[in-house]
Amino acid sequence: RLINKVPPNRFSATALECYLKHAGFAMHRAYRGQFAKVLDVINDEFLPTLEAKDDADSRPVVSRTRTYLHERVFLKPPEGKEMPITDTSSSTRI
Repeated sequence: RLINKVPPNRFSATALECYLKHAGFAMHRAYRGQFAKVLDVINDEFLPTLEAKDDADSRPVVSRTRTYLHERVFLKPPEGKEMPITDTSSSTRI
């Protein structure tokens, strides 16, 4: 809905980037084909529209989102997803 309802600007692009970083892996696992179509819409419509506005503040967000899509980062679990078996407190002595 974000892509369809909110006009592409630096704020919606930042929200989208954050959402993809945190939920992209889970979305891909749950909705493979449908998620791929959403990513295509982002890449083919949302980002070009944002680039056409030539807003200097949105360029870094567009670049990071394109990198996320082209490197297929959504295929890798996000950092911190897996809990470690042990932590440093179990080996720290006071």
